[in-house]
Amino acid sequence: MPFSSSMANVLRITGEVLTLRQRGAATTNSTTQITTYGANTDTGTYGLLTSVDSGSIDGISVLANDLKGVLPKVQLDGEGVTPVVGDFLIRSDGTVLTILSLETQGIAGFYRVRARA
Repeated sequence: MPFSSSMANVLRITGEVLTLRQRGAATTNSTTQITTYGANTDTGTYGLLTSVDSGSIDGISVLANDLKGVLPKVQLDGEGVTPVVGDFLIRSDGTVLTILSLETQGIAGFYRVRARA
């Protein structure tokens, strides 16, 4: 089993169940300046999220509800999904987090993520 798959399995076992929500394409009415989004796409996934105490990450100040963590690129690739900044992570308790930063982790198969409620 490749290392990235083994690590994804560990993340699945130790992490929490999440839903990655991606908005549909946006259209803006030029007269009213109202933006309307298409249908959401929800993808079941998992991740390991922890609180960020203070300071800044990637030049962005940390607020009280900020979380950092990892998501399984291997699993999301298998679903044909690529998360982007602005997507949402929904926790099992219904808390909705907005992805503020996202990068492929040094270990193949992971995204490093920062999100805020």
